[in-house]
Amino acid sequence: MKGVWVAVAAAVLLRLAVVAAFPHMPLAGDEEDYTRAATALLEGRQDPWLLGHPPLYTLICAGVQALTGPSENAIRVLQALLEGGSVLGVALLARRAFGARAATWAAWIYALNPEFIAYSHYLWSECLQLALLVWGLDALLALHERPGAGRAVAAGLLWGVASLVKPYTLYLFPFLLAGLVLWPGALRGARGLRVAGLALLVCGLTIVPWSIHASRQVGRPVVICTVSSLSLETGLNYLPAPQFDFGSPPTTTGKLIRGAAQHREEGVVEFILANPGLYLSRAVEKLSYLWTPNSYVLRCLYVHDKYGPPAELSAVFRLGVVWAILLCNAALCVGLIVGLCFSTPGALHVLALAYGLPYMGMLTLTPSFSRYRLPLMVFAVVFSAAWLAGAARLADRGTRRVATGLAATAALALLLVWIVRLPPVIELAW
Repeated sequence: MKGVWVAVAAAVLLRLAVVAAFPHMPLAGDEEDYTRAATALLEGRQDPWLLGHPPLYTLICAGVQALTGPSENAIRVLQALLEGGSVLGVALLARRAFGARAATWAAWIYALNPEFIAYSHYLWSECLQLALLVWGLDALLALHERPGAGRAVAAGLLWGVASLVKPYTLYLFPFLLAGLVLWPGALRGARGLRVAGLALLVCGLTIVPWSIHASRQVGRPVVICTVSSLSLETGLNYLPAPQFDFGSPPTTTGKLIRGAAQHREEGVVEFILANPGLYLSRAVEKLSYLWTPNSYVLRCLYVHDKYGPPAELSAVFRLGVVWAILLCNAALCVGLIVGLCFSTPGALHVLALAYGLPYMGMLTLTPSFSRYRLPLMVFAVVFSAAWLAGAARLADRGTRRVATGLAATAALALLLVWIVRLPPVIELAW
C-alpha cells in the first residue's frame, strides 16, 4: 500500500497547489448560491434556495465558514483533503475487486486526473458526492463479503448521507442492494434479504429529519428538496438536449428555465407516452453528450474566464489543458469498456451495472452536463486500473468471444460519438 499512500499525498498536494495558484477565483452559478445560503445560515436565516436543493454541502460550507470566517479557499482546502480520502477509497475498492496492483493504479489515476483535480477547486457538491460514492461502494462490497447488522447500518448511513448531497442516490440504492442480493455470495437467501432491508431502512431514516423540515417549510410533502420532487414528477425531457460545456450549442440557462416553466403541468410519463419518438431521439443525443470527453473545466477556462482570459494565458498552457482533459477522459472511457468486459465478473461489476444503467436512464430526462459523468468515472478509474494491472484477463475462450463482441460494440459507439462531438471542441481550442 506504500504506492497508494504516496498517491494520496500527491493528490492532496496537487489540489492545494491549485488553491495557491488561483487564490482569488470568481464564483459562478451554483457556487454563488451555495455560499450565499451558507452565509444566511450563519446569520440565523434560511435562504429559500436551500429548500429547493439538497442541504448537506451548504451545511458543510456554513460549518467551515463558522470556523474560519468567510473564506472560500478554506472550503477548497477542505475539499483537497477530502480528495485524499477519495483516492484512498478508490484504491481500497480496486483492491477488494482486483488486487493490490490494481489498487496502486487506481490511486494514481484518480490522483492525477485533471477532471477530479478541477472539481476539487469548484465550490460545488461534486467533490463531496464522489467521496461519499467511493466509500459507499466500499461499504457495499464489505457487506457483500461478510453480511452483518453493523455493516448494513454503515452502508445505509453512507448512502443516506450521500442522498442529502445528490437526491437521486436515494433511488439508486435499492438497485444496488437488489443486484448484490441476486448475485452469488453471502447476501443471497433470507439472511441477505434481512441485512439488505436493514441497510435500506437506515438509508431512508437518514433523510427523514431534513425531509420533515423541508416539508414543514414548504407546506407540502417533500423528499429532501423541492427540485428533486419536481424532477420526479415532470422530468425535463421535453426540453432540447443542450450541453453547457466547451464547444457546445449556445443554449442559455434562462431559456431552459423558461421552457421548464411552460411545461411543468405535464408529467414525465405523459410526455414519453405522447412523444415516444422525440423521447428516444433526445435520449440518444443526451447520452452521446454524456460520453463525449468534453468538460466543464474547459468552459470555465474559455467561456467564463475563471482562470484568466485566454489571451493572457499562453497557447501552450491552454492547449495543454484541453488535450490533457480530452485524452484523459477518452482513456477512461476505453479503460472502462476493456476492464468491465474482460475482467472476471464479480460484485463490483454488479454495482457498476446496477448504478450505471438506471443512472443513465435518469439522465435521458435531464439537460446535459459533463459533470453528470463524474460518478461513472469512478467506475472507469477502477476498471481501467484492473486492465492496466493485468486483472482484466478471461480464461474461458467462449467468455472471451462474448467479451470481445461487447467491447467492440461499445468501442464503435464511442468512436461514432467522438467523430460527431469532438471536432467543435478541438476547433475552438485552436
